[in-house]
Parts: sequence; C-alpha cells; structure tokens
Amino acid sequence: MGRADGGEPMAIPIYTTGEIDAVERAVSIAESAIGRATEFAVPGVTTRELDERMNSVIEDAGATAPFRRVEGLSGRFPAATCISVNEEAAHGVPADRTLAEGDLVVLDAGVEVEGFHADRAEPLVIGAGDRALSLRTAAIDVTSTTVRALQLGGRWSAAAIAARAAASDRGVTVLGEFTGHGLGRALHEEPRASFHPSAARSDSPTDFVLRPGMVFTIEPVVVEGDSEPGLVTLSDGWSVVTADRRWSCYQEVAVAVGEAGVRVLGFGLGPDPR
Repeated sequence: MGRADGGEPMAIPIYTTGEIDAVERAVSIAESAIGRATEFAVPGVTTRELDERMNSVIEDAGATAPFRRVEGLSGRFPAATCISVNEEAAHGVPADRTLAEGDLVVLDAGVEVEGFHADRAEPLVIGAGDRALSLRTAAIDVTSTTVRALQLGGRWSAAAIAARAAASDRGVTVLGEFTGHGLGRALHEEPRASFHPSAARSDSPTDFVLRPGMVFTIEPVVVEGDSEPGLVTLSDGWSVVTADRRWSCYQEVAVAVGEAGVRVLGFGLGPDPR
C-alpha cells in the first residue's frame, strides 16, 4: 500500500501476457496464505500467530514475503504480512494482540515468486459482529464498484469518482491518504491508484489512462462516518490508526488491463470468509 504523496508520476510498466500470468501465480499464493489464516482466525488467536500461518504457506510454495524488505523510518517491516484490526487503518504489525469476538481484521499478504510480486488483502470478522460485518461489507462493495468502473482506454479518475460515491452511499468515507499501486517485477510500482479528492479529476497530475499491459492494485481504505479522521502512527513505526479510534477496513485486489478489458487477478478465496 502506498501513500498519496502527489507529484509527477513515473513511467508505468507494461507487461506481457506471460508476465501477467506470473503475477497471477503470486496472487494465488497470497490468496492461499490468507485462506489458511482465515481457518485459524477465531477468538483467542493472536495476530502474530496468523502471520506465522500465512508465512508458512508462502514459504511452502517456494515464495518469499517481500514486506520484510520494505523500508520505513523505523527500519524494515518486522513481519511477513500486515494484519490490521479495528481502528488500525493500514500497515498493522502482527504482534501479541489477541483477537476477540466481533473484531474486524484485514489480512494483507505480499508474495514474491520467481521475480514477480503479489499484494492481496481480505477483511474478515472474528466470530460474529454487526459493526464489523457492516463495515466489511461496505469496504468490499467500494472495491467492487471501483473494479467495475475500470475501462480499457478510460481514466483512473472515473474509477476514483465511482469509489467515493459508493462509499458515501454506504455511510463510510474513503481515506485519501492511501493509494493502490503498480505491481509486477517490484512490489510497488507506478501507477499510484489514488482515491484522494484531488485524484478524482481528469486534470490531476496523478491521473492515467488504462492501457493494455498495466497491472496495479485496487485498495480503497474506508472508515466509519462521513468525514476523514486524523491518522496516527504507533510506536512500532508502522501501524497507522485513526486518531479518534473509528474503525477502518479495506480489501485489496490486483487487476490487469488487457486488449479485451480489465480483469481481477487470482482465483478467489472460495466461500465468503468471516
């Protein structure tokens, strides 16, 4: 996940069909890792234990977890995956936090295999909980709306507009702080798929036209309510929480642009995981 820092975009990589297939293989491993962790996501488990489950699947597939190589102000990210809970908007560091009934959890897995990368996230509810289920449903709906708005030859800004409108209809707000990103031979590439209000304009310097061979992630981070909260980075140097402790949620998928249109990479996670 990236931050919406603004500025002129760099050249957007264009991938062949074979290279996109390689990215999709990495995505499928990430989905398998998330699926495994979902099986163990019950009250009483810690986020560190779920991280270990996901990392085991990644390593068993002959892949590696590139999140460990991401550099921040406090050094490299200290875990294989990001796991964000309730008020954690992004970059949650797996630790000894014990999950409870009704918690809302986002499992975010990065994978590198044979030089190609995946970045995939899925939200789930621990046990049952109306608050968590409502926000999870809204997050998935906003992501789905964004994907449906993508058109070959269209502009990203049209999808950003659709996402923000879908969020408003659901009574949630898309955080402008975070963006999707290009994906392929590196974990984070151009373009930046921003949902910031300034990006929802065709004259934005970060806007781009969807062309065959582009691969990038869609990951609108939504928060409860009709306004954006302040964001605070915790003492671990990574976990970003809402300043007012409103709950947040996101789903992350990767899309590839082809001659026939836009498709979501991966093979799905099976039945709705909660």
